[in-house]
Amino acid sequence: MSTQGPQESYPITSICEQINRRALLNVPPPRYTPVCPYPQYTQFQLDMRRKAEILKYRANASNLKTNNFTKAEKYSMLVNGTAGFKYSQQDLLDISNGIIQCNVNTIVQTPTSSCDVPGPVINLYLDPSIPLYHYTTNTNSYGIINSVDDSLWTTYTSNDLLFLENILTELFTLYIHNVITQNYYTYVVETPVAISITGGPFVLNPIDPNTTTKITVSINNVYVYVFYNNTLVTSNDPNTTPTITNFPQVTNDFVPLSLNVTNKTLNFSAVFFAGLLQISNLLLFTQPGFVYDIKLQFGLTISDNNFSNLSAGAYCNVSTYNDNIINCTLLSTPSIDTNSGFSFGT
Repeated sequence: MSTQGPQESYPITSICEQINRRALLNVPPPRYTPVCPYPQYTQFQLDMRRKAEILKYRANASNLKTNNFTKAEKYSMLVNGTAGFKYSQQDLLDISNGIIQCNVNTIVQTPTSSCDVPGPVINLYLDPSIPLYHYTTNTNSYGIINSVDDSLWTTYTSNDLLFLENILTELFTLYIHNVITQNYYTYVVETPVAISITGGPFVLNPIDPNTTTKITVSINNVYVYVFYNNTLVTSNDPNTTPTITNFPQVTNDFVPLSLNVTNKTLNFSAVFFAGLLQISNLLLFTQPGFVYDIKLQFGLTISDNNFSNLSAGAYCNVSTYNDNIINCTLLSTPSIDTNSGFSFGT
């Protein structure tokens, strides 16, 4: 058994390709992006809202505490009559119970000449419906603490991947993280598989004339190919020469798809859950930053060729058990395997 990994020296093109792959798989941290108030609001409205906020002289926005009193201080001023307003005993009781109501929807305009604000005389007002834009205080903090990812690897795949007959297609991508703890691992992959077929209408085969409308589709073999860049690392295909000859093992209990076309003058299609595909003994070298592409090739057999435009394939990572049956009747029962989705581990 040979367990030689990817070559120790690489051409510059191979190194650059791996760097590009890692860059595409990188997920940057979230970026602070404030909402732009334009063109919903004008610059004058935003400037006026900011002026009104500055003239409040809030304690958390200024080193000087002027008119920003605490709740206790305000209540003391009301009780002692030093606030410039006179309230009845009932008013004070309502204030202490928090039930006094003010008309907050009224916008009061005050000329700058009455507020000791230099410059041309304009009306100052506070409109709470205008957002506070470009108002900087020392309480704003946009620091981001990056989450710690201590996983050893990440797989990238998607649901309902179609594998046409004898066409090499990618199942998933494997990215090895920097915190990997071993030089190599032996992995196990599992994916639910469905058989797919489309065709029609009926055309009598002159070589083997018969009028049968029954069709059976079976999965004969599944070949696994693992690539590091464009180099074949390991495969169970006997016609290949991978760098790792510790061949992966493929096991399945696929149920053949058998159907009968209802109306042979029309097109038909079917998607049928066939069972689980398991790939074991998948030995891969796991240096930090390695990116592998795992691809599959399905070999299928179709029992009848009396229909035109026949196309058969397999779906991996089947998301549901819903069988898409059009213009045909199933003659076989779908697999009873539990569809737990795609899984990858050791």
